[in-house]
Amino acid sequence: YGTVASATNTSTSQKCAVKKIASALHSKRNLRESLREVQLMRYLGDHPNIMPLKDLSLNEKNDEMYIHMDLMQADLHHAIRSTKGWNEKFVMYLMYQL
Repeated sequence: YGTVASATNTSTSQKCAVKKIASALHSKRNLRESLREVQLMRYLGDHPNIMPLKDLSLNEKNDEMYIHMDLMQADLHHAIRSTKGWNEKFVMYLMYQL
C-alpha cells in the first residue's frame, strides 16, 4: 500500500529506503493503517529481524507520509518470484528480509 524507493541521505551520503504512502491522511482508515505500521516499527525496532524506523516525515499538502528505513540488498517480491532454487541460505535470507 506504499511505494518504496532507494534514496541517499544528503547529510550523511548513506543510502536508505523511503516508503511513500499516498493518501495517508485522507481517511481515518488510511491514517490508522499508517500509524499502526509506524508504531510496530518503533515498538519492534530493537529486534534483530525487524527493520527499524529511521525517520518519518509528512507532506500534508500532498497528503503523503514518508517512512525512512535501512536499504536492503534486494526487493523481497523479486526474491520470492526468483526461478532459482530455495536452498537453506536463501530461506534464511528471506526470513531476514521479513
